[in-house]
Amino acid sequence: MADEPASIAHLHHADDAGRNSPTLKALRREVLRLAIPAVGEQMVLLMAGIVETVLIGHLGAAPLVALGLSNQLAMLSTVLFMLLAVGGGVLVAQATGAGQVERVHRVFGQSLWLSLLTGVGLMLTGLLVATPALRLMGAEAEAVRLGTPFLRLLAASMPFQGFVFVASACLRGAGDTRTPMLVVAATTIVQVLSSAALVYGVGGFAEMGTPGAAVGALAGRAAGAGLLLVWLWHGRLPLRLREVNWRIDRPAVEEIVRLGSPSGGEQLALRLGQIANVRIVAGLGTVGYAAYLVAFNSVVLAFLIGIGFTAAATTVVGQRVGAGDEIGARSGARQAWGLAAGTMGLMGIAFAFAARPLLGFFTSDLQVVALGVVPLQLVSLALPAEATNQVLSGALRGAGDTRWPMVVTATGNWLIRLPLTLILAGPFGLIGVWWAVIADMVLRALVNIWRFRGTAWLPAIRPRAVMEQSGLWRSGRNS
Repeated sequence: MADEPASIAHLHHADDAGRNSPTLKALRREVLRLAIPAVGEQMVLLMAGIVETVLIGHLGAAPLVALGLSNQLAMLSTVLFMLLAVGGGVLVAQATGAGQVERVHRVFGQSLWLSLLTGVGLMLTGLLVATPALRLMGAEAEAVRLGTPFLRLLAASMPFQGFVFVASACLRGAGDTRTPMLVVAATTIVQVLSSAALVYGVGGFAEMGTPGAAVGALAGRAAGAGLLLVWLWHGRLPLRLREVNWRIDRPAVEEIVRLGSPSGGEQLALRLGQIANVRIVAGLGTVGYAAYLVAFNSVVLAFLIGIGFTAAATTVVGQRVGAGDEIGARSGARQAWGLAAGTMGLMGIAFAFAARPLLGFFTSDLQVVALGVVPLQLVSLALPAEATNQVLSGALRGAGDTRWPMVVTATGNWLIRLPLTLILAGPFGLIGVWWAVIADMVLRALVNIWRFRGTAWLPAIRPRAVMEQSGLWRSGRNS
């Protein structure tokens, strides 16, 4: 126990066989310790999104559409960033649970190299294809004109975003969810102040309109990346740049990519499915798409609560797997699942009753508000199902089972949500689109519960846990 990471040492009590196992109370406390800062991080991100939407939304419907379509395209970057974040974060969590500090920093260093290379590649791609990509999304001429500079500026921020995204995932895997929250807070402060000044020309700045929000995002992400870099070098964090060996380690890179690739595929299926759905919604007209966007932004607060608990589930399960404790891994996942489903369910009830004022906060267009009320009320009641999908998928990833969430997400988006959207959007309009979303949420939740209650995902983690503890796993060998 002398070399056990401090982030998990308080979880254990020793049994007669000398193995370490967490109590349920300790697991619940650990889930909350990890989840609360992660939820706080998501809240800060939400604040940035709300400010951006409000700033642009009051410029009119066309700028709002340009913002939404540009952000949808920019989110495609999360396909590759998620691959690296999941691969690096899960491996760091498992190595942390096994007490292998040297391997923690080996995985961390390789993850950072990959994130920077990926960010530069995405930046160059985005600068080149911004205009045709917006046209492909079905944007009208005015939205393309407004969205092109916005999307190019977002592309320029990709190296900063990738570094923060992947480094934060590794920190969470090591049990530190507080530092990513603080970095996001600093990023948001810079972004909000910059965007407010540049969109409307406040404080002597030139009025830039829609592109001003993208300049603010670029400034915020650069500031956040700089702050995190300083802390990783000089701070007292569980991961430290001073301990990283920057030499390329092919086995570690291969393991990061192998483990993270299904999550990258999951994000690709999710994002492409969302884009395909958005393309259908855009066909309902500018007002219809604007109503879809503000309804989603109204309910996204609850989604982000689920993401916070998902981060906690992934870390707890990953660390318990590294410690060879299957019972603790399953129990920790249950704690995160119950807390997330209960919280999101209560929020859904509140959203259903406050649908109209919530929508009115995002836009002053009364036609958009009227069109979005019923869809928001419907999706709010399905939030416990989404909590189930988020947390159980995160728990399976922490155990190394990254393929199952990919299959379920791809199937739900392409074989349930998209066909139903095509069928229902015509006769029922925006309400039909949201019925398709709800059907996808509920069916995936049922399938994920079935998977989690079974044992099919457990045998895959037993050999890895044994190899990690014995030092036989190839990425765990000492240099």
